[in-house]
Amino acid sequence: MFFKTFPIAREKLKEHDHSEWIPRMEHIANLFDQKFNKKAKIIQLGCGCGFILDALWEAGFKNLTGLDKNETSLKTLDNPSIKKIQGDISEKIDSLEQYDIVLCSHFLYVLPDSEIFEKIANKTKDYLVLVEKENERVVYKTPHYNRDYQKVFEPFGFKQMLCELNTFPFVEPSITTTRVFKKNA
Repeated sequence: MFFKTFPIAREKLKEHDHSEWIPRMEHIANLFDQKFNKKAKIIQLGCGCGFILDALWEAGFKNLTGLDKNETSLKTLDNPSIKKIQGDISEKIDSLEQYDIVLCSHFLYVLPDSEIFEKIANKTKDYLVLVEKENERVVYKTPHYNRDYQKVFEPFGFKQMLCELNTFPFVEPSITTTRVFKKNA
């Protein structure tokens, strides 16, 4: 397996003083590059500044959307070919269309409302990709909700295809779990 780097997205992370996010961004972009069709319609929920979307664009995925409630963060996502939706997921989820792939990276663990998960499942046509902290012991300013996402999403008709633990250097002093779920036909 060849591990690619994404120089444009890397440079953007460095420009915005977020070099510590490069390993996670490249991990996700390589996962997509190796497993998914480049024509897939993808949304990243909680996309922040859009660095992962930038890397996916660089990897050849062209049908991309990012949703985030932070308007300032979304302004950093300056690729005009990537669709941006500004707003809170709890207010926007019902109006979203379905996507072939829904991606969440370091986003779900801050959501207190577990009812949103069924709505996320309903907006997913084929694959749900989660790169989340599931058993965090570090205290954050933002509350953290520990969950086993296999137990969360399998009741909504998903089968887990991949589960791996990752420790990204320089990002957080914790383990991140990458899960890929396929929606049952």
